[in-house]
Amino acid sequence: MSRVLVLEDDEATRQSLAAVLRARGYLVACASDGREGLRQLHEQRPDVVLLDLNMPGMDGWEFRRAQLQDPTVADVPIIVVSAQLACEGIGAVAFLEKPCSVNDLLRTLDRAVIH
Repeated sequence: MSRVLVLEDDEATRQSLAAVLRARGYLVACASDGREGLRQLHEQRPDVVLLDLNMPGMDGWEFRRAQLQDPTVADVPIIVVSAQLACEGIGAVAFLEKPCSVNDLLRTLDRAVIH
């Protein structure tokens, strides 16, 4: 079973994403900001991270920089799920603009990880 970390500050969105992913058979961990996301990244070692860019405190850009500086988790792929369109240079394997369809999300995840 593949593990997904959902890093999203909006609780309703985070819970909706987690419910859809769990129903599809993914093991899901959630975090509401970048600092919590880094902790979960190390504790859960997910197969992929769904990353929102606009979050209070440590945003998605800062999370990604910290992730890439740590060789133990630098290779975990990122799928950006954000309303922010400008994300060139973040090194994501995919980008989904919010709001995205469930089918697009699942198709993208299935391509990113062996499920």
